[in-house]
Amino acid sequence: MKEYAMTAFQYKKSLVMQVVKAACAALLLANISQVQAEEEPVIYVSVAPQKYLLEQIAGDLVQIEVLVQPGHNPHSYDPSARQMARLAKADMLMSTGVPFEQVWLPRIRRLNTHLIMVDTLKGLEIDDNHSDEHHKEHDEKLTVDSQHTDHDHDHDHDHDHSGQDPHVWMDPVQAAAQAEVMTQALVKAYPALADQFQQGYRKLHQDLINLDHEIHEQLEAYDGRTFMVFHPAWGHFATRYHLEQIAIEYEGKSPSARQLVALSEKAKAENIKVILVQEQFNQKPAERIAANIDAHVVQANPLPEDLPNALRALTQQLLESWR
Repeated sequence: MKEYAMTAFQYKKSLVMQVVKAACAALLLANISQVQAEEEPVIYVSVAPQKYLLEQIAGDLVQIEVLVQPGHNPHSYDPSARQMARLAKADMLMSTGVPFEQVWLPRIRRLNTHLIMVDTLKGLEIDDNHSDEHHKEHDEKLTVDSQHTDHDHDHDHDHDHSGQDPHVWMDPVQAAAQAEVMTQALVKAYPALADQFQQGYRKLHQDLINLDHEIHEQLEAYDGRTFMVFHPAWGHFATRYHLEQIAIEYEGKSPSARQLVALSEKAKAENIKVILVQEQFNQKPAERIAANIDAHVVQANPLPEDLPNALRALTQQLLESWR
C-alpha cells in the first residue's frame, strides 16, 4: 500500500509538472510571438493602392499602415493623433506624391528622424503629355475665365509632384514600376528578407502586366474615345489605353456657370452617358451636367484597396457607357 501511495503521489506530481511546463512553454511562445510582432517593420503608405502593392510584395513580413483612410480626401487630409504617435515609432514611410504630403512629410520627418522616407515615384518615367494637352484644350475651348487662367501652382491639385499626376497606380504598367521602387527600398533596408520581397514582386509584376494585356484587349476597339470625370484622377489610365479624360474640375476648382454650359455642350458632342465621380469631392457640378445631357453619375474610386478589381470595374463601366 505504501508503494502504491508513493506511486500515486509521484504520478500526480509528474502530472502537475507537465501542466506547469506546458503553461511555461505556451507563455514563452506567446512572448516570442509578441516580440516577433514588435520586430516586424512598421511601414506607412499614403494611400490604399500602395497598401495593395506592398501586401503583394511583402506579405506578412511587415506591418502596413495607411495614412489616408477610405472616404477621406488626399488633398486635405490631416493624420490623426494616433497615426502621428505610431509614425513616431515607424520604420519606413512610402510616399506617392499626393497633395497632403507636401505639408505633412516635413513634419513627420521632424517627428521621427530615423524614419526611412521612400519616394515611390522616384525614377518613374511618367507621361503626363496627354493630361497637359487636355488642360490646354480645356483653356482654349471652354473660354476659361480669370479664375482658371491664373495657374496658381500653390493650390492643392493633382500635379503637386513635380507637375505629375500622382495616380500612377491607375495604369497597371506604372503600378508595376512603382512596385519595383518599393521592392528596391525594402531589399535595401531589410537585406535578410530580400528573396521573399523579390519573389513577391515578380508575381505581382506578372499579374499587373497580364492585367494590362487584358484591359488593352477590351478597350482596343474604343481607341480615342472620351470619358468625363469630375476630378482628374484617371489621366494615366487614359494615356495607357489611348482614351481622353475630360475633367469638370480643373486645378482643384469647380467650374463656373459658363464653364458648366460649355462642358455640357462638349459632353453632348462626345455622346457621353456616364460621368465618374468620387465620394470625397462635390458631386453637384457633375449632377448638373448629367441632368443636361441625360447621363448618369457613377461612383468610381481611384484610391482602391483592391487595385486589379477596381481597374476591371472601371473598364466595364466605360465599355457599358460606350455600347
